Amino acid sequence: MNFQAYGRSDFGRGRAANRDRYFVDPTRHFAILCGGSDHTCGGEVAADMAVHIVRDALREMRPLLHELYDQPLEGCYFEEIERLLRGAIARANETIYERGRRNPELAAMCSSLIALQIVGRHAFLTHVGGGHGFLARGSGTLRLTDGRTLSPAFPRVSDGEAHMLGVSSVLRRAVGQSPGIDVDFRVVELEHGDRLVLCSDGISDFCDVASVVGSVPNSAPFAAIAERLVELALERSDGHSVTALVIELRDEAAILVGSGRHRGGPYASDLI
Repeated sequence: MNFQAYGRSDFGRGRAANRDRYFVDPTRHFAILCGGSDHTCGGEVAADMAVHIVRDALREMRPLLHELYDQPLEGCYFEEIERLLRGAIARANETIYERGRRNPELAAMCSSLIALQIVGRHAFLTHVGGGHGFLARGSGTLRLTDGRTLSPAFPRVSDGEAHMLGVSSVLRRAVGQSPGIDVDFRVVELEHGDRLVLCSDGISDFCDVASVVGSVPNSAPFAAIAERLVELALERSDGHSVTALVIELRDEAAILVGSGRHRGGPYASDLI
């Protein structure tokens, strides 16, 4: 199963720089989105380092990932793939933490992280800190980063409520924040036509992402999801960087469809 991808990022109203970074490699079925902390110096440096380190680590691991996936008993390789992905993020965490410790101007720099590695028919998702990942299938939307089903047909708490309560603006867990790191991990079996959405907290703190995703029909271009999320977040946010990345799973050969308008940083086309 292959995918097409589209991303858009903006540094936000009144900001001079974009602290979000993302990278997509459609041939290796990998995507990552990192958001540098607004509350420490060097947040964009931490996000940039996290993207590069995890990307390079997974490139090295790619043959082993597929070797594991080809094992005769489906599922027997999941724990090993999890170990490899956690190891890549731990490497990024240690490198960023040590650089911040040795450079006073970058002290306490850190970043959120959402990484998606697809192997065969399964998506392996890792998550640290802010931002969220979603799976859209048919008329339903599942938030992968906490497992709650979000759909207009079910009662739910708005994604923006946490921001209104004043508890979501500071990263409680982040890459580079401390010597060790706690990484959330999830495996999802995929189907043809699935859409995966990764968004920074500049979007998830201010928008009901599930409602926006659900409002875009399956017949519409999937890029419309990223465009709509970014535009809505820019209207509502108080200056956060905003980034949305959408992946659509297809039987056709993998291709990076494109990126929308960017402001303030290197993105997919510059990092591939």
